[in-house]
Amino acid sequence: MIETTDVQARYFAWVLTRRCRGGDLDRIGQALFDAAVGLNLHQIEAALTKALEENNTYFQAEREKLGQWAEMQLLAAEQSLHDTTVA
Repeated sequence: MIETTDVQARYFAWVLTRRCRGGDLDRIGQALFDAAVGLNLHQIEAALTKALEENNTYFQAEREKLGQWAEMQLLAAEQSLHDTTVA
């Protein structure tokens, strides 16, 4: 097995996370299969953890946007209802 430096390990983890956008485990499995280097378990776990964290960050941001949109829609509906009852 080829020994890797910390920099190389980080690079390989980065490459794996780029290949598995969206946390698709099949794709990361294929990336590992295609890899021509030996990876340690902790490197694989780090890549998976990073991919999951990125997904969680993305979904949290989308959830916040959706919440803001819903709040704006409710405020607009309340204003519209108020305008029709006053007129």
